[in-house]
Amino acid sequence: MWDFISTHGQVLTLCVTAATLVVWTVYGQLLAKGLYRSQLPRLFLKQADGQSLHSRCYLANMGLESAYLRSVFIDMQTADGQARGTVNAYRPASDEQACGGDMRTGILGPLPANTHINLGRFSDLLQASAFDADWGTAQDSSPASAAIQGFTITAVLNYGPNERFIGAVRDFDIDDAGERVIPSSTGTRQLKGRRAARRLKSAVREIMRSDY
Repeated sequence: MWDFISTHGQVLTLCVTAATLVVWTVYGQLLAKGLYRSQLPRLFLKQADGQSLHSRCYLANMGLESAYLRSVFIDMQTADGQARGTVNAYRPASDEQACGGDMRTGILGPLPANTHINLGRFSDLLQASAFDADWGTAQDSSPASAAIQGFTITAVLNYGPNERFIGAVRDFDIDDAGERVIPSSTGTRQLKGRRAARRLKSAVREIMRSDY
């Protein structure tokens, strides 16, 4: 055996070196992949306090980077069609309820890592959105009178030090009685690709050109 090792020492050394290189390469790739995944944005839109129209909508940032909430708009569906309204000018009943005690004049603003904010009651959000979509005068800006069957909430944020545009989207239904809000999707969709970023940025620009 020692004769074999002595005879083929250089070959064995080369094999060991190659194997070590492969192991470290795989380890480095796994480490880089884990680091990349840990830095991905993780946003959640959650329902709390029951399922009535007075239940609340929370936006959570579970990523490692801070974010800034730029805009929230709601796409509302009825039997006659759909309309989009923003709730950027909406102010929850109290700043304390809106953001866990931090001073805030509305729902827009900073969203640090591993924190959440209360966007408000679904009834209030829908009322503000309906009013913004010019349903307010004709239909009293009321979700029930507007016969909203379902709606989609989209939160637009700037994420991380490079302030890239990302979005969080979740769909909800309203029961036939107009009294319960039921999530129609099991989780929150993340909008974080380049195409999505361009679309979100364009939507924010459109809002900035409006009367807000």
